[in-house]
Amino acid sequence: MKQTDSQATNDKAFMLVSKRLRRWTMRIALAMFLIFWVVYGIACQMSETEFSRRPEPGMQLGEYATATPWTITYLSGGEPGAPRIIYVHGTPGSASAFDDYLERPIAGFEGFSIDRPGFGDTRPPKPAYTLHEQALVIGPLLVECGGQWPILVGHSLGAPIICRVAAEYPDRVRGLVLLSGSLNPKEEHIAWYQRLGDFAFVPYLLPRWLRNTNRELFPMKKELEELAPMLGELRCPTVIVHAKNDSLVPFGNVQYMRETIPKDTVVKIVELEDKNHFIPWNAESVVRDAIEAVAKAS
Repeated sequence: MKQTDSQATNDKAFMLVSKRLRRWTMRIALAMFLIFWVVYGIACQMSETEFSRRPEPGMQLGEYATATPWTITYLSGGEPGAPRIIYVHGTPGSASAFDDYLERPIAGFEGFSIDRPGFGDTRPPKPAYTLHEQALVIGPLLVECGGQWPILVGHSLGAPIICRVAAEYPDRVRGLVLLSGSLNPKEEHIAWYQRLGDFAFVPYLLPRWLRNTNRELFPMKKELEELAPMLGELRCPTVIVHAKNDSLVPFGNVQYMRETIPKDTVVKIVELEDKNHFIPWNAESVVRDAIEAVAKAS
């Protein structure tokens, strides 16, 4: 009996020590995890602060004030004073997304690629939460040159942005090229990891571009619902380009655009069989042809 009692006491002591050991192991692991993300977050912020953009040969770096809190930075290339093509990146992204189109500009055009609010060197470094604000910051670039208004090219989130621009400035937009456009509000969903990325202190441990990407997507379903009736009022020539294998912006957006954008304004719809979401880079010739098609139609 005494040996049994002693064994039970030893078992209890062992279980108590094991429980405390597991608890402290978890605490140490959590502390190390938090320390890692704090150091990572600081490093990301430092790298962004120290980053200085140098435009490629043949390109210019500039900025302009807007009627919003943002001062927009941009890259440009091509023939100064020629009709404009304005490129609008998705999320995340920056003006550099369209470097190839500025280094080798389409003949007879001057290209402008902007840093949208919250990205690149645009100031202040906060994102815009409405498509209306996104349209306002593009407004100053809508200048008639060579007797023509600008053609707008938008990739991913950039596509609904340029549609909003065309809706708000119908007399100052020559045409639209929608690349992998995310326009269907029914296709917008917030994933669990996006909510985690906006929880408590977590956003401050993320690099700015990732934090702003996450935050500008939260209101997008509502913004696209507000945009929907405006799509039916578009009057400029439009080309839609989308890959069937797009895993980020579902191909179902194409059918939505067929149903909402007036048929007499759609020059053509290009459905790519062997490409993905990143068609500005893996289908450059198709994008250039789309821009030329809009130019001819207008």
